Amino acid sequence: MTATQLRPPIAPTLSPGTKRRHALVTFAPPFVALLAGWCLIASRAPQGWTSMFNPATFNRWDAGQYLRIAKHGYRASTHCNIGPAVHLCGNVTWFPGYPALIRLLAATHIGYLAAALVVAWSCWYLTLLMVWVLSRDQDRRGGTARGVACLALAAVFPGQVYFAALFPISLVTFAVLLCIWFATRTSFATRATAVRSGVAGVVAGLAYPLALAAAPALLVSALVARGRQRRRVMVAGAAAIVGGFGLVLAYAQLSVGKWNAYFISEREEYGVRTHNPLYFLTARYHDLLHPSSSTIRTITQQGALATLLVVVAIVVTVPALVRARRAADLTDVALLCTACIAWLIPYVGAGALSIYRSEACLIVLVPLLRRLPVWAIGALACAGAVIAYDMAPLFFSGALI
Repeated sequence: MTATQLRPPIAPTLSPGTKRRHALVTFAPPFVALLAGWCLIASRAPQGWTSMFNPATFNRWDAGQYLRIAKHGYRASTHCNIGPAVHLCGNVTWFPGYPALIRLLAATHIGYLAAALVVAWSCWYLTLLMVWVLSRDQDRRGGTARGVACLALAAVFPGQVYFAALFPISLVTFAVLLCIWFATRTSFATRATAVRSGVAGVVAGLAYPLALAAAPALLVSALVARGRQRRRVMVAGAAAIVGGFGLVLAYAQLSVGKWNAYFISEREEYGVRTHNPLYFLTARYHDLLHPSSSTIRTITQQGALATLLVVVAIVVTVPALVRARRAADLTDVALLCTACIAWLIPYVGAGALSIYRSEACLIVLVPLLRRLPVWAIGALACAGAVIAYDMAPLFFSGALI
């Protein structure tokens, strides 16, 4: 291959007016979707719309742990109130990536609560932006109409309230989507591309455990990729995500003297260990058919919708990948594998995990649904809106943790 062939193609020069129109088409629809999702949540706020601008409205349960880490770092103790046995506990089970960004932004003197809200809402918008970009690419059999429908679904996706709350869900979904985008969709694989993918991967690995689902997904994409450089970029992205998780363990070692503090706390305090996922799936869908309360009914309805979305994504994506064979869309391979693994992990780990919160991470599958008819995507969005409407007050009341 000659030196000329190694250079990336030169993009055509666009007029200022064309650039503005392109920017408007790219950045405006996700903002409209953000407003729509925000309005749905605001309509259910117990203290009215104005309370939506108060960060304390979204400071529920685990959000306090992230704020404490942002202020004081990791703390651990063996004086626990859960269970009869003496074991390690504290805030070491929450990842430090989101708190680190809160602390960084709080240095501008806007306060920790406000900083946490700014990070969460900014990443919520950026997640919707990535879904929009990945869904409307006409070269990938999407198109604008289906892209709009996918964006509408993303705005009311299961677990939607956690994108607005003081949690790292929006941060990890944005970082994972960005990592996959850089690793699989950039038109010319270079060292700079690998660096960008790696940075996004490290952020994802530092933010939330389910980010690890993207690492094997990128390795699977690398197996079917053409070109050594392309495979290297994907492997680099996968390694960066694992490396981000490794930094979490390193931080625990420096802070509390135990690199495995996360695993100990998850196992002893929350009962997280390997389980048969079929047992918990059966139990959960028994609750769907025979709910003991309206809260359980809403939670299991969201779980059923999340599972349906995973199944639909598999049904519409796998045949297309099989037909394409070596020309398969690598982004679709990575997104599908990430979604399937992220859906399965909470059922395998089980324990006291809040599965309904983790289901928000499945938003990475939305671009795969662009192959559906617009009306089908719209029907899924309507179902998502109904469930999101019922889930929001459960979050504000403290019924969801």
